[in-house]
Amino acid sequence: MSLDAAAADFAGELSNLFATVFAAQVVFEVYENPKGKDTRRLTISQRTSGGIPLNIQGQTVFRLLLGYDCSWNVITNRLTIMESSFSVYLENVKEPLWRYDFVRDMKSNIPAAHLNVHAHRDEIAWARALQKRKSFNDVKLSRLHFPFGGARFRPTIEDVIQMLIEEFEVDCLESAKPILEASRRKFFERQLSAAVVETPQIAIDALSDAGYEVVPKNVISSPPTTKSRKTSW
Repeated sequence: MSLDAAAADFAGELSNLFATVFAAQVVFEVYENPKGKDTRRLTISQRTSGGIPLNIQGQTVFRLLLGYDCSWNVITNRLTIMESSFSVYLENVKEPLWRYDFVRDMKSNIPAAHLNVHAHRDEIAWARALQKRKSFNDVKLSRLHFPFGGARFRPTIEDVIQMLIEEFEVDCLESAKPILEASRRKFFERQLSAAVVETPQIAIDALSDAGYEVVPKNVISSPPTTKSRKTSW
């Protein structure tokens, strides 16, 4: 499978997720990302620039913007998400309420996977000001990065959607919960599979401790079983 094919499959999964959870026709596009200087990158995002409308009792209350930058991992031979962003806005408000960001190759001391809450709390601003930050913007709560899960087991778009459904009663189909659970499970299975490929000795040790015998492929005399290649991010 190529990067283009894997990205197209992922875009289709996202469209299907919104169709089966909200009965919404959301088109996700794939296009070249100029950030890919050393390795080729693709971006996946919703076609509508204003975000995906989410309703409460038939009235649009929230807008959800999401996007992914992805490349091909030559070690795992799979699609890899390099950056992602999930932002929740109130209708007709320019600043988000909160956003989950992920940058795999974060160059600063900001955690790779983190949450920003765009609100105000005097006590947090006061505590931040004790560090002699340069401006009012530097002490704002929205500039505080809450670590979430690291690169492998970070929050998913399914978590964001389920939170909006359960906490705000956003309109959805009756079958939404099991669909979200199945989609989230697929994400974590892919993450676990990629983690095993990247750190096989940990997987071997865990399986051995559980009573399994792990035999290297090159000592098996019988022809290996052909398996379809999986996409993981």
